[in-house]
Amino acid sequence: MKKRLLVILDSGHGGMVNGQYTTAPSKMHEFGNGEIAYEGVINRRVKSKLMELLLQEGIAFKDVTEGNYDISLFMRTTLANNLYDFYRETHEMLYLSIHSNAGGGSGFEVWTSPGQTMSDQYAEIWSQELKKTFPGFPFRAHIADGDLDKEEKFYVLVHTIMPAVLGELLFFDNYKDYKVIQHPFYVDQVAQSIINFLKRAQKELL
Repeated sequence: MKKRLLVILDSGHGGMVNGQYTTAPSKMHEFGNGEIAYEGVINRRVKSKLMELLLQEGIAFKDVTEGNYDISLFMRTTLANNLYDFYRETHEMLYLSIHSNAGGGSGFEVWTSPGQTMSDQYAEIWSQELKKTFPGFPFRAHIADGDLDKEEKFYVLVHTIMPAVLGELLFFDNYKDYKVIQHPFYVDQVAQSIINFLKRAQKELL
């Protein structure tokens, strides 16, 4: 019997608790006009919309970053691996980490661990869907190995048992990108692009 897809959601970094940013002073940026971007808040906004669409589409998911506290990387991956042990007989699982980038650039990136694994096949489809949905922004690919994803030993990518992909969705410290990130239409679009990716993955990879 064909297994169902189960998506493990990870919204990078913490959110707001009692008006305080739990990941301060990192993963935030103050612009010259006084506006402040909080990456963890941005990531949770995307995750919240995505969960709404996942429910509508009937795609199974679990959230290893519930609430607004900045859960440790060890705890995130431990929770994910425990879920893998519990559901592996009935589901194919994917760890999906949602981030926004920093460093003054612009556009989108998708990351996997080094080497060719099943994660690369998921990452290729996600990259294609991001390029299709946001043609006006750069897609920052590394094509030396023949695919669109970048590779790095990020903790959540190398300490998870299941395939894992990490998306850097625009730059929160680039004011042009930030203004797009803040718009509800962007949140809808980027969440829908993830849904399109997951639906393709179910057909093409499982």
